[in-house]
Amino acid sequence: MDLKGTGVDVAPWLPQGWPSVLELRQQLSLKYHARAAAAMPRLPMHTSRRLHMDVSKDSNDHAPRRCGQAFISPTSKSHVAYSFLSLFVVIFEITCLPCVLAWDFELTGWLHVIAWGTPIFWTLDIGVNFCTGIFSGGELIMDWRPIAVSYAKNWFAMDFLIALSDWVSLLIGLHSSETIKVVRFTKLGRTIRLVGIIRMVRVIRIVEDIADMWLSEAFRLAGRLGSIFIVIMWAAHFLSCLWFFIGTQRELSDTGATWLDGASVDVEGEHLGFLDAGFLYQYTTSFHWAISQISLGATDSMPSNSSERLVFVFATMMGFLFGSVLVSLLSAGIIDFRISRRDKIVKMRTLRRYLAESNAKSCIARAVTKQVEQRLSIQDKLDERDVHALKLLSRDLLSQLRFGMSKACFEGHPLFRLWIRIDLKCVQRVCDEAISARHFRAKDEVFSAGAEAIAAYAVSQGKFSYTRELATDLDLTDPGIDSMPDAVEARCSLSSEVGTGDWVSEAALWVEWTHVGRLESAADSRMLVIDADLMLRQLLHPAIRMIAREYAVQFHKRLRSAMPPLSSYPSDLVVPRTDYCDLVCAMSQAVQAEIGRQAIAELTAPDGGKMKIETAKLLEEVEAGRSVVVVTGQGLVQRVVPLVVLRLVNSDGALFAKIGRIGDAGCEPSCQLPGAKQDEGETVDETLQRLLASRMSELLADKFELGEGRQACTEVAENESKTLGLRTRYVRTVISAAIKAGQCIDAPTRRCRNTQVGDPPSSPRGRVSVGSNQVLRRFKTPWSGGHSSARRITVRLSVAQTLQCSDFQQRIVWAVPKFRDSEPRAWECYTWLAPEEFDFLKDASGGEPVLASWLSLLVPPEGRAITTECEAIYARPKPAQKTRGTLLHTEPFSDA
Repeated sequence: MDLKGTGVDVAPWLPQGWPSVLELRQQLSLKYHARAAAAMPRLPMHTSRRLHMDVSKDSNDHAPRRCGQAFISPTSKSHVAYSFLSLFVVIFEITCLPCVLAWDFELTGWLHVIAWGTPIFWTLDIGVNFCTGIFSGGELIMDWRPIAVSYAKNWFAMDFLIALSDWVSLLIGLHSSETIKVVRFTKLGRTIRLVGIIRMVRVIRIVEDIADMWLSEAFRLAGRLGSIFIVIMWAAHFLSCLWFFIGTQRELSDTGATWLDGASVDVEGEHLGFLDAGFLYQYTTSFHWAISQISLGATDSMPSNSSERLVFVFATMMGFLFGSVLVSLLSAGIIDFRISRRDKIVKMRTLRRYLAESNAKSCIARAVTKQVEQRLSIQDKLDERDVHALKLLSRDLLSQLRFGMSKACFEGHPLFRLWIRIDLKCVQRVCDEAISARHFRAKDEVFSAGAEAIAAYAVSQGKFSYTRELATDLDLTDPGIDSMPDAVEARCSLSSEVGTGDWVSEAALWVEWTHVGRLESAADSRMLVIDADLMLRQLLHPAIRMIAREYAVQFHKRLRSAMPPLSSYPSDLVVPRTDYCDLVCAMSQAVQAEIGRQAIAELTAPDGGKMKIETAKLLEEVEAGRSVVVVTGQGLVQRVVPLVVLRLVNSDGALFAKIGRIGDAGCEPSCQLPGAKQDEGETVDETLQRLLASRMSELLADKFELGEGRQACTEVAENESKTLGLRTRYVRTVISAAIKAGQCIDAPTRRCRNTQVGDPPSSPRGRVSVGSNQVLRRFKTPWSGGHSSARRITVRLSVAQTLQCSDFQQRIVWAVPKFRDSEPRAWECYTWLAPEEFDFLKDASGGEPVLASWLSLLVPPEGRAITTECEAIYARPKPAQKTRGTLLHTEPFSDA
């Protein structure tokens, strides 16, 4: 099959007539659809209506039970951030608390802020815990009563005691005689705070889970060693504060001496007591002693009483314990690391031996070795079948897990987003039965050209490279190929990058598709594989199945017509004119209404209150089929208007354009290309034929045909609808074509009387050949009263060019009647315009005044002038007679 004008042949493995010979999948055929619908259990009328109209109430990720609604989900990002904040507060507090207890600091400055901030924070923490959901049996519960009961049984008593001790210690410190010092009783309340570290085990567990998920074995070993070092340093910090505190308690000494007595310093012959030294020297000396005890090293501070001796023994035993644990943990970590590396070492050794015994070329052997080393250095991604613990989950929770991992890709496709809104459980069944996740390393092949397509693919992570393989005799490196549009497209599609969120081979879900290209991973990537047959079997919801079949029928219709000259051939990445909005506009009115209702439901405010826009009128238009409203893949609600526009060019390069409408009510200037709205079930080509056979038939000769070399492009424009308050998306398919040689635009059906300046066309039936001198023939347009300068309108386009109203008033204009009650009530006006003239006149600010002045001087065919200065030259045709386009121009006046 030859791409017209390019010399590019469709791949030889494709059937003759491809893609027009492609068939729908059997599950989507009309007979199968009717048989499946008959086999479905009948739903009561009110249930069916609710399924079609209501939003699924199970739209949350974990499907929590809801009565009294809690505010915070324990899996939310905000709660995880709060947990890390709590961990930071606890670590800061247990680090500063030993120093405050040992050195008895004054509560001034930042310590005063901490003294007030700590009880306030932990008091608020109690309220946060009452507002945070809990997990029970794998189910997220957000009800007030179970949350309160669970918290009261577990952590409430301890949290309340700690918060109470903080407030009591703070109030006693403020009302005691020593208002600056912290009394010893209040320190007991802060000591209780140390128990609060147990509550942060869940946060530490989150950190460990993240490390297990993202860090390699070597980094996890380094993390464990780092955490051991931090624990040892914190233990030394605690021991140093305890050692200094014991030294200051002289009343507890049974000998009357403390270790502080021997820690004095002689400075230049003067004796400096240890307590007279600064805080830094006191702390470092104490910390040195603590490190010496843990590491079993020497120290210059010795105990001087029984209490200090007991602390000394305790520190020595702690040092022995830390030393033993550290050695064992380091040994276990290194052994685990060597074991994990052993498998890779054995594989590389076996590979090198095999290459040597096979006499492989050195260059090939080196490339193989390097690639294997690179892939072994990357941690393997786990599939669901590798995680045996998932078999312990309930089916419902496992279904939610699978859907949660696929949700991002599904919501990026408008059709699946719609299904999720209609029935979440149905989409979860699709995830259970029809979707699997596959991981690919760099250069892994996903599918090859010519293979039968049984699934579609959604990229969830990484990137892929798609190569479209076309049989061609062209040299794609030849610079001259740029003059061939289709060849350029073929060359560009030879290599395309596919990234996260992109869909590949969607056609496989709806038709019997064959891959026309090759897809391979460009990096380590993850992709969802949607099995077509299994997916269609799970679409049991009536509304979802109805929408799926309509979507498939319209997709199939456009796929079969995707060929030159109006479009390029389809590929695994792109099927021309199968945008979601285009497909919905072509669906039946019942399906459009269902999709529109679901989209309008998105406009409801989250609190169930006032609508974002006035939806009553919009819903009425959707139900009546006058508007199409959809939700895009980005979650935006839009009204869609599909248009097909004809860009007709003559041999002189002029455009055939509609310049407005004239009638009894006056003139309506509007410079635009002739076009029509795409009706239900129509393709672009069918809309074009309807345009030529209906509106344009009044202007075209019998058996009118467009010339060769037609091209089509899509233009998208968006603006805010003033009447509906909704963003409207206009999808214009512009078809560029030239008039075929010998074709013409019809002039008036009757002869007209001669004018003072020149005769109107006198060809058969009044037709004027396109490109002839008569088409561009100008008639002089006089001005009322002979004062032409008084009515002249000049608009500057650029520094070197100005266009005047009189330049346009001398053009031949064709008028198409618009009948009402068998009488022509208005006339649509068409003429030929140069491209720069068309661009000027369609400008609302500059060209519209010129266009309005031009239309005001035209004489309507029925003999009644729009302005009193004009009179008709043509007699009005009989209403019963089919009226073709009529020539309009202005009548010259005499100077009198």
